[in-house]
Amino acid sequence: MAPDGNVTGYSVAMPGDRDGGQRAVWFPGARLAFDFSLPRVRERWTTPVSVPTIAPAEMWQEAEQRVRAAADQLGAGGLHQGPEMSSRSATSSSSSR
Repeated sequence: MAPDGNVTGYSVAMPGDRDGGQRAVWFPGARLAFDFSLPRVRERWTTPVSVPTIAPAEMWQEAEQRVRAAADQLGAGGLHQGPEMSSRSATSSSSSR
């Protein structure tokens, strides 16, 4: 921190990462990577990020496609197994009454 109170940098430490004297091992952001220096991080914070707008209907269509693709990867057998198992357990519990 500068004498005027402005923050001029930062350091990070991993929990449990200790030196021989059991003190935390700190690394300045700029030492980890050039892009992690405080001036570079501040640049990214002030640069507006464009977020593509998407209609809610399109978002739901995309979600549906991804769920279907995941189901295909998991296998169609798993999709049919669940309801059958539920109906079997409901039948067996009603017949045991």
